[in-house]
Amino acid sequence: MRSWSLEFTDDQGISGSLELTVDDSTASFHARVVVPDVGVIVVRDDELAPPRRDDVLVVRGEGLWAELLCETPGEHWSIGLEAFGVRLFNRPEFALVVGDLHALLPSMPYRGLKRLLWRAYTAFEERNVQRIADRSLTFANGEALAVKHSRQGRAVIQTQTTTIDADAVNTREDTCNGGRVRMLTVSRIDPRKGLRVLPEAVRLLADAGIDAALDIVGGPVGAPGEDERRAIVDAANAHRVADRVSLLGPVPLERLLPAYRDYDIFVLPTLPGEGIPRVLLEAMAAGLPVVVTRVSGIPSLVTHETNGLLLESASASAVADAVTRLVRDGALRRRLISHGYDTARAHTLEAQAARMMRDVSARLGLSLRLSVTC
Repeated sequence: MRSWSLEFTDDQGISGSLELTVDDSTASFHARVVVPDVGVIVVRDDELAPPRRDDVLVVRGEGLWAELLCETPGEHWSIGLEAFGVRLFNRPEFALVVGDLHALLPSMPYRGLKRLLWRAYTAFEERNVQRIADRSLTFANGEALAVKHSRQGRAVIQTQTTTIDADAVNTREDTCNGGRVRMLTVSRIDPRKGLRVLPEAVRLLADAGIDAALDIVGGPVGAPGEDERRAIVDAANAHRVADRVSLLGPVPLERLLPAYRDYDIFVLPTLPGEGIPRVLLEAMAAGLPVVVTRVSGIPSLVTHETNGLLLESASASAVADAVTRLVRDGALRRRLISHGYDTARAHTLEAQAARMMRDVSARLGLSLRLSVTC
């Protein structure tokens, strides 16, 4: 049995603690968020209710999943949550870190007690991820995350998540040869992705004489995602480009990968908190020049003016300026496509898995067998 607590203070000066007890024998844990001056934070249906002195918030979990329960006298309810922690078993293991929760904090829309709860969760999760990186062989999605979690004597290994195989790399040499420039964004819809600037970017392109349209593939994530989706629709109406901006919702990967080839340019004005979005490699493999923000681990995959264009800000004008360059500069566009193919070939599923398993075998002293399916 192990126990520890994490003290936190939110941006309004409210302090509290997150208390956790882990039972290694059953791979379970029990946690409470306590705010002495306010009461115990209570969540009901993803909305924070005013706390009462006798409210008790409990998190109980097993393995990688957990349940949040209210044990207030006379009232019992629960909602499912992703686990707060990962149990370290007494056998060889490795971990993959794919995102940066702390970097997401400025873009999260929560206020008041809900923001306090999110900050407490983020602080706990950051500490938990670092504990894993300190004790296990760890890979990180991009250079920024690898540097963040590396410590003296225990380096985190940089990798890139990917969904493409060697046969998925396209051969076309150029795009933007039709009348209308078709732009594509593939992303979940939430405030962290910066998508609400895209309708204005489409309007700026139209004002510059470029006939452009945008398809956004991906669904909203929770209530913040629904709010963001409405904001994108409202922006498209406000900028009079509703006929040029389409939200297509989620598309299965087996249909999405070939669909990339129907587009001319890929844009993603994402905000800090990313590792390296796998969609960048998918776009490169399909022969799309990539426009993406210079945040987090992205510059370790995308080199400005070599295999993509990096934006210094996630603004409509920055997106429009980069797309305008690509439309009007054929030599630049073809260079990005060509080098994008090279990047995609270097980061296929087969190549990435071979590199990771080579490190796993060497670092953990394991003899790995190749599994072949017919």
